[in-house]
Amino acid sequence: MRRACIRNLGFTLLVGTTASVHQADAGDCPQSTGPDIVIAGLSSIVRFGGVDGVSGYAIGTDACNVGDTPADWNAHTPAHPVIAQHMYRLRDGRFEQIGMSWVKHGFQAMTGSTCCVCQPPGSNQLLGVGCSDLYSAAWNGDQDGFLGIGGLGQRSEINASTGEFPFPYATLGMDGDAIYKRLQLRNDDLDPSLNPGARYFGEGHYVTADDSAAGNMDNNVSYREATVDFFMDGGWVMGFAGLTQREQPALMVWAMMDADVVVNSVDVPGDGRFMLGSRCTENPSGTWHYEYALYNMNSHRSARSFAVPAPPGVTVTNPGFSDVDYHSGEIYDAADWPPLLATPTISWTTQVFETNPNANALRWGTLYNFWFDADAPPEMAESDITLFRPGTPASVPIGACVPAGAPVIPGDSDGDGDVDLFDYAAYPDCVSGPGVPSAPGCEIFDFDADGDVDLPDFGGLLLAFDGG
Repeated sequence: MRRACIRNLGFTLLVGTTASVHQADAGDCPQSTGPDIVIAGLSSIVRFGGVDGVSGYAIGTDACNVGDTPADWNAHTPAHPVIAQHMYRLRDGRFEQIGMSWVKHGFQAMTGSTCCVCQPPGSNQLLGVGCSDLYSAAWNGDQDGFLGIGGLGQRSEINASTGEFPFPYATLGMDGDAIYKRLQLRNDDLDPSLNPGARYFGEGHYVTADDSAAGNMDNNVSYREATVDFFMDGGWVMGFAGLTQREQPALMVWAMMDADVVVNSVDVPGDGRFMLGSRCTENPSGTWHYEYALYNMNSHRSARSFAVPAPPGVTVTNPGFSDVDYHSGEIYDAADWPPLLATPTISWTTQVFETNPNANALRWGTLYNFWFDADAPPEMAESDITLFRPGTPASVPIGACVPAGAPVIPGDSDGDGDVDLFDYAAYPDCVSGPGVPSAPGCEIFDFDADGDVDLPDFGGLLLAFDGG
């Protein structure tokens, strides 16, 4: 994408950079107000086995409380964190989510000092100020819990904006096969022979009520590059490389690794955050490819539609959509979002909440992909996210690279790129007279921009005439 087309639209604009990354040594604690949970490290990846070409994994997480107040870690009430685990793939210019887990329910906290000097709170049901708590991959893959605590529960029970959820959760004590509830990845999505040049990124995400109440829920996601090491016992063994990138979602690596990518974010008032990565590149044919990755970090209202401007005269082809699979009996359906080209937009939409509250909305901790080709180069403008659950606002704008419309030529009423006799013939029907607002569509003849079409505008039309 040409850098010249990037301009400030009033969004958080992140171009080929990362957000603030806290990589503090022990003793350097930023002391946010209230509890503030961040993932300091993703420690390991464990594979538990496979079923029909799908493997079950879990990711170890080391969480820190960098706030000035102990964080609740109560195993027997909803006052504890839940931990989601995700996997992403970057391949051929597309960044997509290829797997998700259910959520691990926390049950007790340790007193490590990964981020800061720990101030022990005197109870393992609290994570003290400056303290860290390591959950191994084995613990984060524990399906059923023990003694009525811990284990993996449904994502659909979680309000990621407020951190609220029921406890005991519905499937506490239930276990299953090797992939049940765990981070599920298809063997084919990892096979190096099927994915040449692909790179992978694991992600951890904590959701907890007191952290949300303190307004600290937007730094609870961290990622780390993952490796596909070797095939054994019916599946791919994975590991980690490099350092954990703290306090930012995996989507940010797309912009770090590809200069054509722009990432923007938007916060829904009183709810949560969406982030959109966009990549617009020229095809060998002279058309342009438009690629979008829309990520819902923690919006409970979720998204039911994504729309991109497609101005009149722009030809759109090859639209596509992909999402990540829910599994293990999660209540949401899996219907793809069909594309709709209705000038001046191209959009993708699922069912409305009132029709199907379990529709395949873009919910928290998930990323969906949208793409198409167009015969117009890009510019920066607003795209639109329509929210799923009712409320105000009904939608939010977010910046992206989108197809540019043809330049507006004053007097060119038929849009053929010139001002000729056909435009002269259309002018009389648009005359409104001094002080009388012009009719819709007649603004093209309002040369002096005074809101009406009158005799001075005819002078402008004479000057604009080029004969075709």
